Amino acid sequence: MNTHIDQLYEKIREVEEKPTNDQFSDTLKEGILEGLTLALEIHINCRETLKIFENEPQQHQETT
Repeated sequence: MNTHIDQLYEKIREVEEKPTNDQFSDTLKEGILEGLTLALEIHINCRETLKIFENEPQQHQETT
């Protein structure tokens, strides 16, 4: 059902588990984790917003 969300969580876990051996690698890893986390938050927020609109009654219908 949430395959994209599951994939993002899996990628975050993969990146977290990868060892780093220098400052550049640490910085790169941190940036990748920030990007993946942001993508995850956006995806979850979009799903929540869609649910709100799907459950909201049609209040703005024009009557002519």
